[in-house]
Amino acid sequence: MKLLLIWAAKAAAIWVVTIIAAIAGNALFPLPMEAAAGDGPLTAGQAFLLVNGLTALVLSALAPRLNGAAWERAALLFLFVFLLETLLSQIESWFFGQWLALPAGMLPAMTAAGAIKAMAAAGAAALLWRPRARTAPRLSGLAWKLPLVVAAYVLLYFAAGQFIAWQSEAVRAYYEEGLGIDTGRLVLLQVGRGAVWALLAAVAAWRLGGPPLGRALLAGTAFSVLMAAPLLFPNPFMPWSVRSVHLVEIGVSNFLFGLLAVPLLCMGSIDRKIRKDAAMAPA
Repeated sequence: MKLLLIWAAKAAAIWVVTIIAAIAGNALFPLPMEAAAGDGPLTAGQAFLLVNGLTALVLSALAPRLNGAAWERAALLFLFVFLLETLLSQIESWFFGQWLALPAGMLPAMTAAGAIKAMAAAGAAALLWRPRARTAPRLSGLAWKLPLVVAAYVLLYFAAGQFIAWQSEAVRAYYEEGLGIDTGRLVLLQVGRGAVWALLAAVAAWRLGGPPLGRALLAGTAFSVLMAAPLLFPNPFMPWSVRSVHLVEIGVSNFLFGLLAVPLLCMGSIDRKIRKDAAMAPA
């Protein structure tokens, strides 16, 4: 019970830091638009608290399992939060910009604000936990595994799009039946994004402690929650009838990707001792 209370207190502290950093980021890089109501089950304030709370919970699950010195873990946690919550999503928003019709300057502002939030949250999580594990796997066969992981991401992306998102009449109507989508460019974009996803999966396989299945479940959960949760924010650019379908689509495909990619990357790996002292922060 005591350990659970300590964990909850640390998670709450990260939540507070994340909220403060998000407010600071939005103040420094305000969105170039007036506040506009959007539909959905949550108000903007409720979504703000919930999404940042989910970020704190994910970091609270990842941080104790990450190996390395405090600065290394902070950098890796920053990659998870910034790439998943912000950058990878903004790349897709740019590609599908003709349907979103975002104001000029909105994507750079959101990206900069997201970076500030990610830095603060990652730093807090890295300082609050010591890593438990003292070993890290030595990954092998990356020359053939990484391209396979990229291909797996692209396959899951299009499969989820076809069998989840595209089954929704609201989604098809929003994207005008896909008539304006350049499929070739979209495939190339997803190959590039898949390379980033492969990097994140490799970090999870290499730096997270525990058996491969445990790493896979944790990575899949992080991949799913961090990218899907921001869709809970009401906004005037994409209705909830579309966002809710994308939430399920992203949640399913990203979780399955983590579940497949991490064990594949761990296959044939050899555990090695970490020589640096990873315990640079208070317990």
